[in-house]
Amino acid sequence: MITAAPPLLVTRTVALAAPAGPVAGRLAGVAGIAEVEAQGRRLRVRYDLRRLRFDDVLALLAAAGGPAAGGLMHRLRLGWVRFNEANRLDQADIVHQCCGKPPTD
Repeated sequence: MITAAPPLLVTRTVALAAPAGPVAGRLAGVAGIAEVEAQGRRLRVRYDLRRLRFDDVLALLAAAGGPAAGGLMHRLRLGWVRFNEANRLDQADIVHQCCGKPPTD
């Protein structure tokens, strides 16, 4: 029996170079994005990690006319987010074995 994997929802806040209000409406209908909230120049996005990555969200923001604010801290944070997303996806696919169960292999 094959079951669909449940969504892995992640919430990230992105600092934008312009006000986030106009961009929030454009992202709301994108598949994989569960929630978008504008807070001045910050945009809080909740998305399904199984369907989108943070790089995809940034590309959607740039296409919608709201590029993320650049800078050294942004690049460092982006690297950290990529690392965390890869780990979270890897951990989600692991079937954990208890000490009292024999392996299924």
